[in-house]
Amino acid sequence: MQYIINQEIIYILSYNEENTMKIAICDDNEAELNRIRDLLEIYACDKGQKFFIKCFTSSVELASTAEFEKYDIYFLDIIMPVMDGINLAREIRAFDRFSPVIFLTSSPEFAVESYTVKAFNYLLKPLKKLYMIRWMISLIHFIKNAMIHIL
Repeated sequence: MQYIINQEIIYILSYNEENTMKIAICDDNEAELNRIRDLLEIYACDKGQKFFIKCFTSSVELASTAEFEKYDIYFLDIIMPVMDGINLAREIRAFDRFSPVIFLTSSPEFAVESYTVKAFNYLLKPLKKLYMIRWMISLIHFIKNAMIHIL
């Protein structure tokens, strides 16, 4: 979907016909990547939400594909080789100013800097299942509420 407001095209959730939300997860640690994906899939199953989840173990790979394949939500680790999560978020913000970027990291030291790229949230790993589900309920509610107010 796209809406024009003040001559800007604002993309509001690239839902397809089945209302599937596209989510990108980027973490160089495959165990963490799989854990985050599993928690999102548990949430989707519990809440009847449809997610298309694409996992990236390389920040460079996500940066090179995200401009051409829009995601509704980005979950990014911060400490990664070659390009850290903050710089990856800067790359994403160059072409997508509105999709929520959520940092999932084991280090609290980049929290303040994360908001320079308009991070939606900064969560410390390891995430507990109950916390992730509660947090996703808030995120989905925020996204749907934002759509209602813009429409």
